[in-house]
Amino acid sequence: MKKFFMLFLIVSFIAATNAMAGEGTLLKTLLQKAVITKSEYWAALKEEAAGVAEWTKRLTISGAVEGTLSWQEKRDDERYGDSTSEAVVDTVELGIEAAIADWITGGAVLLAEDLGSGGETSLDVDEAVITLQKESLPLYLVAGKRVVPFGFFPENFITDPMGMDAYETNEAGLTIGFTGPMDLDLSATIYRGEEMMGHLFESGLFSTNGIQRATDAVGADETDNLESYVLAASIAPMGDRLVLGASYLSEP
Repeated sequence: MKKFFMLFLIVSFIAATNAMAGEGTLLKTLLQKAVITKSEYWAALKEEAAGVAEWTKRLTISGAVEGTLSWQEKRDDERYGDSTSEAVVDTVELGIEAAIADWITGGAVLLAEDLGSGGETSLDVDEAVITLQKESLPLYLVAGKRVVPFGFFPENFITDPMGMDAYETNEAGLTIGFTGPMDLDLSATIYRGEEMMGHLFESGLFSTNGIQRATDAVGADETDNLESYVLAASIAPMGDRLVLGASYLSEP
């Protein structure tokens, strides 16, 4: 009888950056040379500190570390001994988001996965987007590299489910959307190439010996234009208790 033990470890943090404004070098020099008075110096420092504090309120840094420890009493291949164990850092993530203006938000996420395993990845830019949306308007625009809005993949798992391996695609593109009551969200996203189809074939979920991609079957090259698109819609008539959605992908 096989015994299998796995321990998940997750450490995450979300912290708004905070800074203490020190004495400005320029202001100190002006004070020493008697260009400004002490009262003017402290007033300028106070104003500078207020400006820094206001900016840091718009800046957020977040991150997460997820790890797995596993032990199995009997190996699948008993030629290598009885038990096996492994320690893997599944996710190392660091994100930063800045509200540049009331209607402009920029953000980036650095990500490394499966550290300590054969599928180890280096720290790379997983997401880099800029979002334009004014609170009083229903329209929004998202430009940059992120997961295209096709399908729904819950993120409360440490290891990705098979559906995510097959269909979640992180690609640079442009999204135009519309929001409404009951969390209504309608969007159209355009991106280059046939990334989703390539991702599906590389997922390892099925044998590619008997199935060919349309471009491979006719010896055609993949498109390198902004021709692929996703149409997506979602609504939550009962809040988090019920979410309905549908999406359409243009790739074959």
